[in-house]
Amino acid sequence: MAYHYIVTFDNNKKVWVDIEKANKEEVKQIASAILDEADCSSTIVSVKRTTHLGDIADVDYVA
Repeated sequence: MAYHYIVTFDNNKKVWVDIEKANKEEVKQIASAILDEADCSSTIVSVKRTTHLGDIADVDYVA
């Protein structure tokens, strides 16, 4: 089963992480790496698990 997470940063950027059998620390690392690659690194404010694929419309990056 795939898990869907939305990671929100303090610069209001959001990253969608879709991964199987992940824990929150792995999700945070992946999301931080995505923002680092986009030269937008920032501090994580929240990690939210979601089951609604429609939530992907509210994010800035997808991992």
